[in-house]
Amino acid sequence: MQEPKSEVTALDTESARTSLISGLTSAPTPRQASGLFHLGRPLLGCIVVSLTLLASTGKTDADRDHHVIKRYIPSSNHIVEQLESIGGWDVNLHIFQDITPHGTKTFTNIIATHNPNVERRLTLACHYDSKYFNMFNFIGATDAALPCAQLLYLARSLAEPLRQASNPPVTLQLIFFDGHESFIRWSDRDSLYGSRQLAGEYIDRTSIGTLLDGMDILVLLNRLGSKNSNFINFFYDTSVWYNHMIDIEQRLKRNKLWYGNDNYFQDNAHFNVDIQDDHIPFRNTIRTLLLATYPFPEVWHTEGDNAAALDDDTISNLSKMFHVFVIEYLGLSVLQ
Repeated sequence: MQEPKSEVTALDTESARTSLISGLTSAPTPRQASGLFHLGRPLLGCIVVSLTLLASTGKTDADRDHHVIKRYIPSSNHIVEQLESIGGWDVNLHIFQDITPHGTKTFTNIIATHNPNVERRLTLACHYDSKYFNMFNFIGATDAALPCAQLLYLARSLAEPLRQASNPPVTLQLIFFDGHESFIRWSDRDSLYGSRQLAGEYIDRTSIGTLLDGMDILVLLNRLGSKNSNFINFFYDTSVWYNHMIDIEQRLKRNKLWYGNDNYFQDNAHFNVDIQDDHIPFRNTIRTLLLATYPFPEVWHTEGDNAAALDDDTISNLSKMFHVFVIEYLGLSVLQ
């Protein structure tokens, strides 16, 4: 991800990219309208306690440890193997080539859909590559090993509730983008290789592109896991879901299921912040809830973005929030 223009960076000279962010320009289809303000079924306090116990006793560490490695050589095999071992996921590899400053490279997006026959999807996504620096070994623990681990953990811990869902109106989809980072310097051509290609195929109605049909919302995770995390509301058209995250955080605190006293989700809006991330190619067609810490972590794109930058309490709190959000949105049953 590139730092936003509100930060003092060289991006001030790259005015060509300012046109990339825009709101939805067309009226929603009937299917889109059905998910326009969908929040799902609120959970009772006792169920929140039950599911957060589930979200606190899994293999997050194993997923995290695997991904806290240099990932400019992509770890797509691990992601696919984990999803296939869980079962119930229709996993598709979107393999393509693109021209980079270092010549033509091959990229692989991973699209996993649970119960793909369901018309509507709640789509969670992150990127799984890490930026290459020739001066040092860049790990990218927050950017974005931890988001990958969170998605895999959700898939594993919610495997049974997803299997038990009977005639659900909406299902869960996971996307792992390749080629997020620039090879040399961030620009509209040297960045977002995976999301740009996939968005183009979605618009062109290719066989890969149609796998994205039915997305209610794209929930994009990035830069997660560091202490003192702070989130803001980036987009007006997904404010209802951002405010829902605020509500989930407060409910977890009321039920004494929160570590520490920090407020992660701020009750204010910053619609003018020009954030460059994998939502950009989709903004004219799909609404995005961007869950990425802002301001950027101090370790962002430094050698310090390693396992030591991750805070266990923060990881646990976010995991609980994501579980509540997904379970409520999908209306899953979490009690046996």
